Amino acid sequence: MAVSHRALLVWLLTLIFLILLAIHLDGGLEREWWALFSPLWLFDVVSLGLIVGRLYRHYRVGRLSGSAIAIGVDDLNFSPRQAYLAISMVMLKTTFQALLCLRMSGGGLALVWTMVPAWILLLGLLVDLTRRLRIIHSKPATA
Repeated sequence: MAVSHRALLVWLLTLIFLILLAIHLDGGLEREWWALFSPLWLFDVVSLGLIVGRLYRHYRVGRLSGSAIAIGVDDLNFSPRQAYLAISMVMLKTTFQALLCLRMSGGGLALVWTMVPAWILLLGLLVDLTRRLRIIHSKPATA
């Protein structure tokens, strides 16, 4: 999927989510939180599909061909560690959204347990950002 197609998909799903949010706030979707978050879950499914496809291509095609030319230029900087981190972050985000929908629909779930996946997600993002900044700033400056 090209970058322009991904950007168009993100904008389209965001627009659908905002339209559904406006309808919900206007009273059109009576307690239908699952329908409201469905565009966000569709985006999560597409994201997971792209990440898993890239992992499959990295391991399967890379081992069979043995050359970087068959893998593709964009996969030369591919890190399986980052792909697994992205999969876990998307799963945490989806879990948080599902728990939020359950709580908003009237489920007897405490707010603390609803927010736990979001806290883990934010902590993981903070650790990853700190690690990336440390790598960037530990490189020697070139003249």
